[in-house]
Amino acid sequence: MNFIDRLQDIADIEIERDAAMSAHTSIAIGGPADALVTVRGTAALTEILHRCRQEGCPWQLLGAGTNLIASDRGVRGLVIRLIDVSESVRRGVNALRVQLGAGAPLSRLLQIMREHGALGVSALAGIPGSVGGAVAMNAGTRLGDCAQFIEAVHLCDADGVREISPADLHFAYRTSDLPGGAVISGARFKFQLGLVEEIDAEERAVREAVERRGVSQPRLPSAGCAFCNPKGDSAGRLIDACGLKGRRIGGAEISEVHANFIVNRGGARAVDVCALMREAQAAVQARFGVLLVPEVRLMGEFDPGDLPERARFSSGLTNLVSR
Repeated sequence: MNFIDRLQDIADIEIERDAAMSAHTSIAIGGPADALVTVRGTAALTEILHRCRQEGCPWQLLGAGTNLIASDRGVRGLVIRLIDVSESVRRGVNALRVQLGAGAPLSRLLQIMREHGALGVSALAGIPGSVGGAVAMNAGTRLGDCAQFIEAVHLCDADGVREISPADLHFAYRTSDLPGGAVISGARFKFQLGLVEEIDAEERAVREAVERRGVSQPRLPSAGCAFCNPKGDSAGRLIDACGLKGRRIGGAEISEVHANFIVNRGGARAVDVCALMREAQAAVQARFGVLLVPEVRLMGEFDPGDLPERARFSSGLTNLVSR
């Protein structure tokens, strides 16, 4: 009996062998994972992580798959997906505290905020994905990011669950310093409650942001923004200025709608996306002297020569780059 078979005795999990990652990423790219393990609750997650550590089984964490490029070769070991949509809401005189499981959609947080008149909706509106992924990536917009609202983060690893301060994750632009071998299992947010006129202003800002995205972002499958915006500038503007809108490799294309999105026009592969990212980086660096840093994460096995500069990988433990 192999390692995956021996996981069957753990309660509250489901195992799908040879799970196509293309079905679990928003850009619809990726080969088969050895096993996709859907986990309900931190007790089961702790047990799986404990066994992986004991037996040296590689694993990767999957959130909503909205900013992820999975390898065409697939992913060795386990891809773990935590389904935890638990929530707790406490409203005080001036503040609202919301605790959500990592598997809850970020849109649920926004719904609770709006129901209670909390400020900050405009900073987080329109961001896809799960709470766990948004915290790990410090997701945000030009109006703010998750880190400014986080009061505590729950981490789960092979030894159990613990609560840490957001300072321990050293949040920065679209990134955090997540401890190795740990999974974000939930977070507690704190928001200030607004006056009627402040809430009305937030709602107007949200409507304006949604309208902007409707005309400025592509509708084809993508992984969101390919690159982080350089300080004081826009990655999309720089790529567009290099004349790369509409540039295709295979089924992947630098979007004609927004140059910081790489879309799947049908049949795109991970290597196609990475090749376009390298081309955009080279063109922008040659013309503007700026090295664009990838915002999307990679998962699985890639040849080193296929990787964009400063490629970033999803959290977990695995042999990310083939040797």
